[in-house]
Amino acid sequence: MPPPATRRANRRVTPSLAEWAKCLGPDGYFYYSKHPNAPHYIYDKMVGGLVDMAAYAGNKDALKWLSKITGWAEKNLDRSNKYAFGETEWYTLSENFTAPTS
Repeated sequence: MPPPATRRANRRVTPSLAEWAKCLGPDGYFYYSKHPNAPHYIYDKMVGGLVDMAAYAGNKDALKWLSKITGWAEKNLDRSNKYAFGETEWYTLSENFTAPTS
């Protein structure tokens, strides 16, 4: 049985996750609008939240939804390794989508 803190966290996040999941498109589209600002950044934050829900709250559905939005992201997010904000911040998310070469 998970520790009490994990059970409490799961009770808190499960309803929110279930409601959020109802907003996902059939293809895994998860943004609020059709033209999101900073889509890579938003995806990165969603990944962190879903991983935390799985790791710290023991919520297994979080991994299912992570897989769904990642499927969409792999097909749709730009992987060209551009700077995020001019030439001041390197955004490395696209490196995370690159298959290992070995």
